[in-house]
Amino acid sequence: MEGVFGGYITSPLFTFQIGAEKKEFTVHSRPLAQLSPVLDKLMNGNMLEAKTRRVDWSEVDEDTFVRLCEYAYLHDYTPPSPLEVSPFVDEQPPAPEHEPDPQPEPVPEPEPVPDISPWGFPSIRSAKAEKRQSRKQKTSRIQPRKPASPVVEEPLPYKEKSIWTRHLKDSFSPLTLDVSNNCTPQESRFSPQANTQDQDFTPVFLGHARLYLLAHKYMIDPLRQLARSKMAQTLSNFTLYRQSLPAVLELVRFVYAETGPFPFATGPLRALITSYMVSALGQVGDDAKFEALLEEGGDFVADFWRAVWKAG
Repeated sequence: MEGVFGGYITSPLFTFQIGAEKKEFTVHSRPLAQLSPVLDKLMNGNMLEAKTRRVDWSEVDEDTFVRLCEYAYLHDYTPPSPLEVSPFVDEQPPAPEHEPDPQPEPVPEPEPVPDISPWGFPSIRSAKAEKRQSRKQKTSRIQPRKPASPVVEEPLPYKEKSIWTRHLKDSFSPLTLDVSNNCTPQESRFSPQANTQDQDFTPVFLGHARLYLLAHKYMIDPLRQLARSKMAQTLSNFTLYRQSLPAVLELVRFVYAETGPFPFATGPLRALITSYMVSALGQVGDDAKFEALLEEGGDFVADFWRAVWKAG
């Protein structure tokens, strides 16, 4: 069959067992095999996996594998989606702890109340009817519960403690520009989007990072550069709110925890993220969550201090 795509869909099938549950994905082999010599050897060489047409990739999650396949066909991939976080709070004050109601004092049975019938003769209204009327009046006085209203959160302000701190604010921009220039322009559906206050970007950051690590492991250098570029664009567009800071800190922890057999694999990604944290120091420097990250120690603290010293 003629054409590149024809070669794709007529190539032999290959099965990947993905994730902890080893869900099977059967795909045409050529699009993935042509991404790197390592993958080509895995799928078409003399290895056991090539002979059985099956490989265990249980360490790779489903979303990351789907993005790899998307890149194999389109040479680009759709950025991960953020989680939506409810921006509403209930204005009703918290209810106090329940205390048993005091025992009411006995109330004597009221005397029958004379009433005038439509015919002009006195009639007797029962005490039960009076009680029902009283309950209706009390119910009508109960105020309706206030509906929840949206919370408008301002971005974290940048506190310029000194000229040095002011200088750090712009330290991330040149690095972002340098990374982005290495990649071709993207279609809008592939372009990283800015965040809003009611979005959790943790899956966005970790999605790019996981794809970067997979590309490094199988020596797919163009994809590795693309994932790093998308990460840089995402961070450049990112607005720091108090509730969005944990997503960035989780990214730092993930990248610095992922050493694996090749500790240098995350080097360029670590440098990018550390540079971003340095540029945001004026916003997060006095935040308890960021202080907790520093107290954990490890390579990030050393890299962070070196980046601060170099930028200053």
